[in-house]
Amino acid sequence: MSNQVRELATKSINSYVEFFRRFKRADGKYPTPQEIVKRDYDPDTPFEQTFLTLKLEIVGKEKEQEIRFEKDLSEVRNKLVEIVDLMIERINRISRADTQIANSSKTHLWDIEKKDEIVIKAKDEIKKILDENLEITKKTLNIYDNFVFLLREGEKIREFLEKKQFNREDFEKRIMSYIETIILIKETCPYEIRLNMFLIQTEELNNRLVELCEKHIQTYVNAIKNYVYVDEASAVSQSIRDIQNKFSNMPKDTKALVQSDEFYKDVENREKQIIMHRYQDLIEWLMFLQMLPQPKFQETQEDEKNPLLNLHTIYQGLPQNIEKQAQALD
Repeated sequence: MSNQVRELATKSINSYVEFFRRFKRADGKYPTPQEIVKRDYDPDTPFEQTFLTLKLEIVGKEKEQEIRFEKDLSEVRNKLVEIVDLMIERINRISRADTQIANSSKTHLWDIEKKDEIVIKAKDEIKKILDENLEITKKTLNIYDNFVFLLREGEKIREFLEKKQFNREDFEKRIMSYIETIILIKETCPYEIRLNMFLIQTEELNNRLVELCEKHIQTYVNAIKNYVYVDEASAVSQSIRDIQNKFSNMPKDTKALVQSDEFYKDVENREKQIIMHRYQDLIEWLMFLQMLPQPKFQETQEDEKNPLLNLHTIYQGLPQNIEKQAQALD
């Protein structure tokens, strides 16, 4: 019976090895992920044989994020090879039938050692086949080389915004680069890659990369909104209020009258032009925001205290205030 058990073990191990031989290329040439992604399939084109599914994902904290396989490939290899040892362990546990009718110091059938030649050869062959396939599988990561930069963009965006240099061309260039990246991801990154032996799932990774692009776009949009709706609108409004306050102070003597006249001329010839330029610039920022692929700013009743809305009202009254001041000085 021991011989029968050993024969069973041998056949089981050989069957397991034979299974992996299906994934060995005699010429040692395995199709790369890049070749498979570019491959044009027709009804007669065979798909690669796969039996195990792996997945790519983004892991790590913001400054240390990277794209890698959900499961460590070395661990995958070791687990598949260890199945040979698992077979031996299970077979070695088969009890002797005669222990039920007679005492025996040997309670199990003839054990197969892990150092047995058939075990060593089987594991070596499986390791070699797995190593050849896994070496190709690792190259799947290279498909995403052009998108790894998205994982490091957060810090660069913060550094850019901290400079407070609001130039529409710079913002447009940066935002458009993310829009183009989204298009590139959707057009070039497959949702899965059928390699020889392994099926690589990439759909979740693709979605994460698109979400990162959208997140970066939103960061820029929020910065622009804060600049337009709050910072710049408040600053221009305050400039107009300062002018109005000085206009409201009637001169009490000749010296004050001269100063008021000089201030009026400065407003008419210089300050008004600066304010008009800044106001027009805000309008252009608003038009720029309207073109971006993000939810647009919506005016509601709660926006009555919004600096931009207040600015519009104040700005509309600036020409009349200047005209009144001119008449008062006359």
